[in-house]
Amino acid sequence: MGNRRRSILFASGMIEVTQMVVIKSSEIYTIPVDTVKLDAFIVGAGGGGGLPVAPTSYGSYTAGYAGKGGTVVYQENIPFIKGEEMTVVIGQGGVAATTANNAGNKGGDTSFGTLIALGGSGGAAGTNSSPSIGRDGTACPFGDIESESIASTDLFGANGGDGSITTMANAGGNTGAGKGANRSTAAAAGVFYGSAGGGGTIYRSFSNTIRNAGSGYQGIAILKVVRRMKESDMPLVVKTAIITDVLQTSWSVPANTKKIDVFIVAGGGSGFGSNQMNVLNRMITGGRGGQVLYVEDIPFTKNKVFNLKIGDQTANTSYTGVKGNDTTFGEYTAIGGATGAMYSGSAPTIHDGKKCIFEDINPNNLYGADGGTVSNNNGEILLFDGGKTGGGKGSSQSGKDATFYGSGGGAHGVLSGAMSYPGRGYQGIIIIRYYVRTLE
Repeated sequence: MGNRRRSILFASGMIEVTQMVVIKSSEIYTIPVDTVKLDAFIVGAGGGGGLPVAPTSYGSYTAGYAGKGGTVVYQENIPFIKGEEMTVVIGQGGVAATTANNAGNKGGDTSFGTLIALGGSGGAAGTNSSPSIGRDGTACPFGDIESESIASTDLFGANGGDGSITTMANAGGNTGAGKGANRSTAAAAGVFYGSAGGGGTIYRSFSNTIRNAGSGYQGIAILKVVRRMKESDMPLVVKTAIITDVLQTSWSVPANTKKIDVFIVAGGGSGFGSNQMNVLNRMITGGRGGQVLYVEDIPFTKNKVFNLKIGDQTANTSYTGVKGNDTTFGEYTAIGGATGAMYSGSAPTIHDGKKCIFEDINPNNLYGADGGTVSNNNGEILLFDGGKTGGGKGSSQSGKDATFYGSGGGAHGVLSGAMSYPGRGYQGIIIIRYYVRTLE
């Protein structure tokens, strides 16, 4: 009977979807009525750093204790009632001590229903005779949470670093815990969920000088909610992936993607160089911008992996220039820009680049601009700017390198004498717009 029910559900267009819910402030969370499984990862707030007893002898230091990171609690298969309203309380970071021989404040507790993650204790009052670096936090088992810029390598609930009586500061634990104060610098506050502040330091001269302790950082609740629903009920969300790493070789289609458009820019060519600009009306051109391709509605299959290659910046080793490097995405290739050249008389126009039509990309950025020219205009050497955006300027010294994706390097030209290199072309880029059904 169970198998028959499952087949009927899925035959009617029902799918199971995992939704990541990140809660950063206290609220009432209502469990969706289509929920079939609920896991929770909650983190108490970090404690504030403490301050030591003030030293009694002139020119001496005392070190304080760091705050502790918030407790981390993970529970799978939490019992729930569909549509139930769950109280969520997010603990606030503990405030650091501000006067000698005082403890930092404890971080606030974080709770999800009856599940509680205690806040980290504040750094103790009194002098720390053996200060140390902070302990690292704990990873969330849910992995990357793209919508919140939380990576699988981030660690929650790290301890702060103790205060130091030397010139070295004790580091806080990973991720984001505050370093301890040292002889001259105050401690740092925690800057990631559940992380604690560093311990302070006190120096005695004619009076006591406090190197402040750091406060802790707030807690967080992260829910993994598995829901069973019709695919058509999921919103279609537009997302953008921007690839500039010349070492990246592939891009995997995210789950539930329905449409892919891609904007591909090849690398720009480098400029041409000449030390024979004594010929009237001679022109030396910059490198041409890389080709710009826009391909809409690319065909793909579920879990497809597209091979890719970003055209790298051109070398700076040839007087006569170097062609730009191609950029490829699957079966589509944008051709690298041509190198500059020498002309007598008129030369090609210096073109600005082309804008990317995707709504979330800066429309002022133009891709694939040409490099600038050097010309002999009746005995006067003229130097021309490259196209927008980032085309290298022509120069009577070394040509200027291009500075934006797909743009060409500037030309180099002098009347006579030693040769310098023309400007380098800039690397390519791939911008992917994809439409995905998701609850995030």
